[in-house]
Amino acid sequence: MGLEHTGVRRATADGTDASRWARGPEKPTPFETVLDSLRLPYVLAAFVFANLLAAPGFLVVEFVRTGSWDAAARIAVANGGDVTWEWMANAALFVLVDFLVFLGVRAMRVWLVSAKDELVALCPEGEPAYRHVFRFTSAMWPVVISAGLELISGVGLALSDSGRREGLFLIPLEILRFLLTLGILNFVWMYATGLLGLYELGKRPLRLKSYREDSLLGTRLIGQLSLRFAFSYYAVLLIVLVANSFAGDLSTALTVAVFAAIGIPMFFLPLSGIRRKMTEVKRRELSAVRARFVQAVADLREDDPQPEGEPLALVDRRLRQMTSLQVLEMEIRDATNIRTWPYDSRILGQLTIIVLSVTAAMITRLLINAFRL
Repeated sequence: MGLEHTGVRRATADGTDASRWARGPEKPTPFETVLDSLRLPYVLAAFVFANLLAAPGFLVVEFVRTGSWDAAARIAVANGGDVTWEWMANAALFVLVDFLVFLGVRAMRVWLVSAKDELVALCPEGEPAYRHVFRFTSAMWPVVISAGLELISGVGLALSDSGRREGLFLIPLEILRFLLTLGILNFVWMYATGLLGLYELGKRPLRLKSYREDSLLGTRLIGQLSLRFAFSYYAVLLIVLVANSFAGDLSTALTVAVFAAIGIPMFFLPLSGIRRKMTEVKRRELSAVRARFVQAVADLREDDPQPEGEPLALVDRRLRQMTSLQVLEMEIRDATNIRTWPYDSRILGQLTIIVLSVTAAMITRLLINAFRL
């Protein structure tokens, strides 16, 4: 009898779970699968869904229900109020937010797949280690969570007065909300599982490069991945803040502030394990090369020239010792330059610019709310 009839989960040869609940980045995420069903290039499909799951899509549904573009625009664009240019700008920017979120889902997964060979080279366990740490990136959990959230909100809405007014039109609205929630959750899920995978990878034994070959010990890609994930995260937050500055409320700005504050430690946390390893390598290499330098100096002093002069052999030996000291000095300098974080100053500067941009936009939004009050 085959395993497919026993109810036992299949496992891959490397021991990782092959079920839908544990799928690595080689597999498309659930939301990507939805977009791929359009049979369009992914960027175009993301653009279509960004409009469908934002104000334009809800506008069409409300128009079919009300028969009036004006009434539909008030509901879908202006949250029940008058449609102004601020609300139009807000709606357009949230279409852009959706578009970036949907692109980010695939981009983060593709980054992990593209980095596979280099990450595998760092792991003594090879590809099984890579598959294990990123085993949940394309899992089906976002579908379950989205369905649960929409079921709760849908039941509550159906029992409310507004839900009764919507009638059967509540069904397409809930479908749109479910797909939007799925897209956002898949973005958050990919972001979180990707960073957690990097964190778990950093805790494993790694095959680091020699500091003579690379001051980052071969971990540059890990820092770059963390930065790319952070860039996607903060880019979305920044545009949400800009959109909220046209038409929105203080609660949205405060929510973004919370997520922005969480994002900073989320950038550094996955790198903490790598940092400990790099710090240990730097300490060990510096200690070893300094011990050799001290010994070389001691040997040189033991061979101080005699008053009557030095034999030719002793002169040759002294020259070799002096050369050895110069080499050791260069090794000390190289060991001192070993980085203890897997990124260089350029990467850190890019992150700083992103964080400052979000902070400036957040402060601007808070000031706007203060003056309105």
